[in-house]
Amino acid sequence: MAGVLLAPGPVSVLASVGRLSAVFKDGMSNSKFISAAKKLEEAGFGSLVKIGANAFVKKPPQAMVQSLLMMSDFKDLCTAEEYESSYRKPASSAVSQKIKETVVSMGLVPAEVFSQ
Repeated sequence: MAGVLLAPGPVSVLASVGRLSAVFKDGMSNSKFISAAKKLEEAGFGSLVKIGANAFVKKPPQAMVQSLLMMSDFKDLCTAEEYESSYRKPASSAVSQKIKETVVSMGLVPAEVFSQ
C-alpha cells in the first residue's frame, strides 16, 4: 500500500507504483493495486477511479497530515512529510493525459497541480 501513497504526484496508477521501486513492483499485480487502493480509500486517503486504467487519486497533503498522524493502522506506510513530498512531485509519465484531464474535470485534483 505504501507504493500507492508514495508514487509521485497526486495520482497513482499501477505502472507508477512499479516504477517507484523494485520493492513495490515485485508482485504488484492489478488486483493487488486495486486491493491496496480500496483499503486506502476506505481509510480516507483518496479515491479509486476507473479511467481506462485504475487510478488512485490521493487527497491533498493539507487534508491528510492530521489523518496520517492519527491513523495508527497506517502509521507504518509513510510519514506526513513523505506523503507531502510524493504528492508535490510531478505525476509519473505512466499517468496519461486522459487520466489527468478526467480527475481535473471530476474536481478531484486542481488543474494547477499538473502544470507545475
